[in-house]
Amino acid sequence: MYQEVLNEFGNRGLEAGSAEAKYPAEAAFELVDYEFRNYQRLEISGSLARQRKIIQDLRKRGPDLKRKYGDILKFRILDWMIAALYRAGQVDELLAEKLYEVPVPENLDIDAQDAYREQLDEFARPYEERAIKAYEYAIEQARQNAVMNEWTEKIQTASAV
Repeated sequence: MYQEVLNEFGNRGLEAGSAEAKYPAEAAFELVDYEFRNYQRLEISGSLARQRKIIQDLRKRGPDLKRKYGDILKFRILDWMIAALYRAGQVDELLAEKLYEVPVPENLDIDAQDAYREQLDEFARPYEERAIKAYEYAIEQARQNAVMNEWTEKIQTASAV
């Protein structure tokens, strides 16, 4: 159904920013958000090889999700633009959180466990920093455009943590 809304918007040649663009913007968001929820459910666990595979999968999916959320901006519907900006930041935040929470395999000795944990934390920091910048940008856009909705509240909560 969502894809049909997007197709119809494109087929009719309707203008971005128009009242008619509200529904395809929401449809585009919902389609990407379905993928986001699958991304959100991935857990980094198991052996080192399994953890590595899941981390690689998350790293591969993240930029694609952020690009798709970025595509929602072209509809120029402020509420959905702010929602997409929030989710784009959340993609990086989730990866950072997942990396910080990775269970260290117990079969490693103490020194190897410490080194592994340190390496994971170091790997997570840039994602956390990108999420913070994304939230700052999203809240700046919301303020400039006088948008206050559930998404701006989520951004404020996320950036306060």
